[in-house]
Amino acid sequence: IDSGVPAFAREPDAPAAPNAAAITCPKELRNQVSIDDPHAKDWIVGGPDQTTPLKGARLFAGPPDEKTIERYNELTAIPFMNRDKGEFQQVWTFDEKLLQAGILLVCDYSGNNHFLMRAIPPGTKDCKELDPVDKNDISITTVVCQ
Repeated sequence: IDSGVPAFAREPDAPAAPNAAAITCPKELRNQVSIDDPHAKDWIVGGPDQTTPLKGARLFAGPPDEKTIERYNELTAIPFMNRDKGEFQQVWTFDEKLLQAGILLVCDYSGNNHFLMRAIPPGTKDCKELDPVDKNDISITTVVCQ
């Protein structure tokens, strides 16, 4: 049946779902001080630089909630030493069943007890943590999930 609409003007078929965008832990966490005082504008915050570098990541089976962060929910990474690149790698690999149950990514930072957390979206295949072996190396720890 001819619809009378030229083929190039018809609605295209629905596009395939795009791959999940890469998720990366922020490389540093900036700690901001807030003052609960009626005269807060009169105060100037001093002290050392208030940023802390990424220390590493942990992954947990469960929803994005602090209650999920329990040892028995923690997922185990597969470690690998890449001597050519001078880095230690940890890799977490996921199947669809685990993704449907929920995976929580926790990014940890040096020098404090603060962390960032978020759910890993469906379609994510793995998360990788790369740590430089030489502590004098200027490269920093990175965590990427894609």
